[in-house]
Amino acid sequence: MPEQNIIIDKASGKDIERDGYQYLKRQILRKGDTLVIKELDRLSRNKADIKRELEQFKDMEIRVKILDIPTTLTDFPPEQAWVLEMINAILIEVLGAIAENERNKIRARQREGIAAAKKKNVRFGRPPKSLPQNWRQIMADVRNGNNEHIYIKGDGSLDDGMEIVTHPMSLEYHKNDMKWQEVMQRAISLGYRSHQTSTCGLHIHVNRNSLGDTHDEQEEVISRILYFVEHHWNEMLKFSRRSEYSMNRWAARYGFEKTGREILDKAKKGNNGRYAAVNLMNWATIEFRLFRGTLKYNTLIAALELVNAICDLAINLTDEGMSKMSWSEFVDTLHEPELIQYLKERKLYVNEDIANEEDM
Repeated sequence: MPEQNIIIDKASGKDIERDGYQYLKRQILRKGDTLVIKELDRLSRNKADIKRELEQFKDMEIRVKILDIPTTLTDFPPEQAWVLEMINAILIEVLGAIAENERNKIRARQREGIAAAKKKNVRFGRPPKSLPQNWRQIMADVRNGNNEHIYIKGDGSLDDGMEIVTHPMSLEYHKNDMKWQEVMQRAISLGYRSHQTSTCGLHIHVNRNSLGDTHDEQEEVISRILYFVEHHWNEMLKFSRRSEYSMNRWAARYGFEKTGREILDKAKKGNNGRYAAVNLMNWATIEFRLFRGTLKYNTLIAALELVNAICDLAINLTDEGMSKMSWSEFVDTLHEPELIQYLKERKLYVNEDIANEEDM
């Protein structure tokens, strides 16, 4: 079995909303596949969930083998399949009830333990961070001065963190006027991390009106942007510093098609919601969501320069020109030192070893 088809969840089997399991269902399993599960309670400890999931797999024509239920491993002749199905249904009903009962016992013991600890004034949760009370204002004041450049907001996907949002700026303004190094150094000094976390991302918005004067012109350019991202997906994934699993969860691809227009039509169906590599759900911008978060200045600038280069390419090339553009030909058009340095670090520019400073 290919290693990428082996899913190990570190989350509890109390329910089915586990990252690995949901990725398995949505991205890996296909009609005719066989799903092997070590034990029934690794699927779930909720009897209703177990029955519902098994029914879904049956409808999808996916065979489920459960190692602690030997009859699920047995192949019966087609005319006797009903006997096997009946036996398995009985065993699953019984073992599912046992798993659910065990889960209820665990929850009861947890409640009793928490109640006893509270009587002893035991504190729960993470210890509080030793941050100044006005940390939001400190971060906002780092660069705003007389003009508001950034603001700080919360984000439900961040655990004990914050999101830095800029007002619209050109690439040159980001590089020459916006003192990102100072902002990043202050964030690090306050104990924050971006790359070294599980959920933080770098999202780059591009105004739609910068891509064309009319809606139709903008759509043409966007279709070529989507084509480039899908056509060079392996390189974009490597550039992003995300794992394939993380990308599928937070910035999924639309899937390659023969033309950019076909990819755009697929994107408009909205199956990925806003969790797409290039999110088109904002009315005024398109959003590149691919990149993993960073507090390293060169990585930030390189990502901005890459997005700018892709957009320039999509504006200036025809559909045919875009389809013929290889990654090496694209790289040959680049001149920005930060971007070239980063491409070398990621082995996307030339095949040479280069020291790579760790992202924060």
